[in-house]
Amino acid sequence: MVKKIIEGKKESKEFYWLWLVAFIFVSSLLFVLVQIYRHQQTRAYRPIVFEKNNYQAEIDTKSFVSSTNRQLAKLRPQAKQLAAVIIDNHFEAWENQYGLSQAPVVYNIPVEGGATRIMALFDIIDDLTLIGPVRSVRPYYLDFLEEYNALLVHVGGSPAALERIANSALINNLNEMTGPGQYYFSRSTGLPAPHNTFTDTEKLRQAVIDFAYQDNLSFRTINYAATQPVGLNEQEIFIDYSARRTYDIIYRWDVATQGYQRYRVDDLQLDALTGLPLLVANLVIMQVPPEVVLDDLLRIDLQVIGTGEARFFKNGQQYEGYWQKDSSSAETKFYLAGGGEYEFTVGNIWIEVVPANRLIEVE
Repeated sequence: MVKKIIEGKKESKEFYWLWLVAFIFVSSLLFVLVQIYRHQQTRAYRPIVFEKNNYQAEIDTKSFVSSTNRQLAKLRPQAKQLAAVIIDNHFEAWENQYGLSQAPVVYNIPVEGGATRIMALFDIIDDLTLIGPVRSVRPYYLDFLEEYNALLVHVGGSPAALERIANSALINNLNEMTGPGQYYFSRSTGLPAPHNTFTDTEKLRQAVIDFAYQDNLSFRTINYAATQPVGLNEQEIFIDYSARRTYDIIYRWDVATQGYQRYRVDDLQLDALTGLPLLVANLVIMQVPPEVVLDDLLRIDLQVIGTGEARFFKNGQQYEGYWQKDSSSAETKFYLAGGGEYEFTVGNIWIEVVPANRLIEVE
């Protein structure tokens, strides 16, 4: 009798552990399924949610170049209110890139791992409710930044970039990862890090006031042509940035809108802020020496000071020439192969910085 009781208790205990293991397994499976469902829902609908800062800022009524009418940028009087924002260009961030259609000047530059990252210059007089996602900076971006002397807006950076910023008296720096800097950014609750940090021009205007940047901001001049001929020719420009085509770019001249539409391989690029396709008035392909890999993290160095070949595109036409930049703070000058400085058509400018060992095709 005692033996049966002991055996019964043993069986009951074993049954209990079997149920416990089964319960843990089913609970874990349900948790994983819920997370997958939530992830799919997040990918389908990713709300950008933050607390709104009610900043009130008095700023100059002048402007550099504006495109707030959602059309190609129009020239307006010069001002001192420019911000250079480092924009995330990882493929997981593409559907949430806000504000690029409103940037007068945009640089697309390689970084580690075969990817590219964007530095977009904004006239902060414009009311842009969302800009980003904002990412970290690399040293060679600073060479372009210094010729504009704009407010650098970023989330951290490589050690070399942060060291250069710390030792420079020329760079006005707004870093989300520093104590004071964090108040001028917002992190979305609906997006995964590190693709979830944004800012807006209201915050940037306030930063300019809070850190007394007004007297320090100035920028380079841009050589615009007096006339704008109508482009009636079809044209396609392909830039081979990465081995797997992930970051390859195609520009197609659109006769109807009189602008270059930008494609990521086969997908037309939209601005999440407007919901409209990006239109580019001026495209520059600035060829630089091949990148040099610096470390085990595959960080690279690009030589953007010196001179090299350049191709210019406007109104469906291609022009051959070269670029020249004598120092970090010197303006990058663009010249035609036949002589004379290149003239841009009035509108926004996208500068693709392309290592010389990459393929470029024009049809």
